Amino acid sequence: MGTLRLYYARTFSARLLGLHAYPRLSQDTGLCIAPCAGVHTFFLSYAIDVVFFDARQQVLKTVHGLNPFKLSYCRAAAFAVELPAGHCAANPGYAREIRSALAKTQGAGWSVG
Repeated sequence: MGTLRLYYARTFSARLLGLHAYPRLSQDTGLCIAPCAGVHTFFLSYAIDVVFFDARQQVLKTVHGLNPFKLSYCRAAAFAVELPAGHCAANPGYAREIRSALAKTQGAGWSVG
């Protein structure tokens, strides 16, 4: 598996569209939505993994295989990362992998939370 690459949903419309704005995620891509305390899979045709983080980039909740037409939320979350279903189970270090991808982006002048 390659290095995780994140897309970002920063505006209201981008957060609302979420994964609908992108082709189906490959195993080395994800979508970071900020701010975000809840996600939905309405009208998606596939399941996803969702990782909710606080502002200090600590994992608050991980949802494995959130099926289409479902909701998940974490009230205390500052942002969420959506990944292909099975990504977290296949990569036990997924939280570290996500933080590394975030750090690369933060070095480019964008921060989460």
